[in-house]
Amino acid sequence: MMKRSALAALAVVVMFTGVACTKDDSASTSTTVPASATTLPAAEAQSVGEGLIKDYYGHLTCSSRDAEAYDALLDDSFVSVTSTGVKDKAAVLTVLADTCFTSSTTADVKVTQTPGQMVVTYTGKVDVEGAPAATATQRVNVFVDEGGTWKGVLFADAGTPPA
Repeated sequence: MMKRSALAALAVVVMFTGVACTKDDSASTSTTVPASATTLPAAEAQSVGEGLIKDYYGHLTCSSRDAEAYDALLDDSFVSVTSTGVKDKAAVLTVLADTCFTSSTTADVKVTQTPGQMVVTYTGKVDVEGAPAATATQRVNVFVDEGGTWKGVLFADAGTPPA
């Protein structure tokens, strides 16, 4: 229950404080998606969110370890938080290039949004190197609208859902 509460709090903080996305290597230049950005109708947001997750996991296969394609889905500020630690975009791309994900499943996808930002929560599991995942875990992805293209800025795995 503690993990679920912490994950929900993280999603709320990200949604309502805005996500700063650095557009270049300059330490002083960052932009935030403007508050005037469009909010999608609920059904469309749900469809877009489900599509983003499908694309996200669609690149996690043994035959499709295309780091360039996966890289295009992520903002340069992307961060992954899992039981193995916190990884930046470069570290995640290295792991993905070196790992054979044999299958993935997602369920219970829920999408919430504020203008220019989308939080997608779901349960998911990924089988690695042919070994089945022990159980599905609760996950969240946060995306920002960068001029009409949704980019991932956060992935977090909160562990096994409560029984």
